[in-house]
Amino acid sequence: MIRASCDAKTFNFQGDKNTFGTLPGLPESGGTCPGATTGPGGCLHVAAGRCIPDCYALKICKLRHKVENILQQNTALLLDESVDLRAEFIEEFDTFLRVFNKKKGPKPDKPFYRLFWSGDIPNKRVAVALAGAIKKFDKKINFWGYTRSFSIPGVLPPLLKLRNLVLFLSLDPCNEKEGLKAYRKALSRGAKLRIAYMSKTKPVVPGIRFTHCPVDTGVMPLKGACLINCRKCVEHSNVAIWFQS
Repeated sequence: MIRASCDAKTFNFQGDKNTFGTLPGLPESGGTCPGATTGPGGCLHVAAGRCIPDCYALKICKLRHKVENILQQNTALLLDESVDLRAEFIEEFDTFLRVFNKKKGPKPDKPFYRLFWSGDIPNKRVAVALAGAIKKFDKKINFWGYTRSFSIPGVLPPLLKLRNLVLFLSLDPCNEKEGLKAYRKALSRGAKLRIAYMSKTKPVVPGIRFTHCPVDTGVMPLKGACLINCRKCVEHSNVAIWFQS
C-alpha cells in the first residue's frame, strides 16, 4: 500500500496526508528521478564546498530516517512490476477522500492532492497507472504535481488528458531548452500544462510570464501556503512559477 505523508506547505488542513513521495535522485543511485539535472543550477548539483546536492528531498532524507523509510517502501512498490499500480493509487486516493470528507472544521470545498512531494514519475508504466487512478476521481479530487520526466518516453501523454490535474514541467538552467520544447509541443496539441522554474535569478523566457513563489520571498509563511493562503500552483493558469533556489 502506498504510504502518504503530511506536508505543512501543501496540506488541506492540519495533519492532512495529501501527498506521497518516492526516493529522490537518479535511478542509478536508487532514486526515481530520471530527469534530474546535475549541472550548475540543477536539482542534483553539488555546489563547491558541499557534499550533498541542492535537492531539498535528499536533505530531508539525510535528517529524517523515518521519512526515508517511507519513501523506500513507496519506491519498491512502484517499481515492482507484479503490482497493480492503478489499484494501489485508487486505494490511496479513496482513503484520502474518506478522511477529507469526515473532517470537520475549515477546509477547501474540494480536496487537493499533490503528487510526488519527493521523487518523480520514473517510467511510462507508473504514468499510465497514475493517470487511470486520477481520472477515476474526476470532480472529486484536484491533483497537482511537478515533473522533470518529460523526456522519458510515454510519461507525459497519459497525464495531459486529465481535467483534474495541474501538471508542471520542472525546469532549471540545465534542462530549460529540452523542457520548453516539450512544453510548447504539448500546448500546440491543446494540452494544459504549466512551467515551474528553479533558479537563483528570475528566468527570462520569451512568451512566458513568471510570478515569484511568495514563500520564497518571505511574503507568506510556509505552513498552509499552497492551499490555504496562495493557490498559485493548484489552478490552471498561463503564468509560470519561479522558485528561487
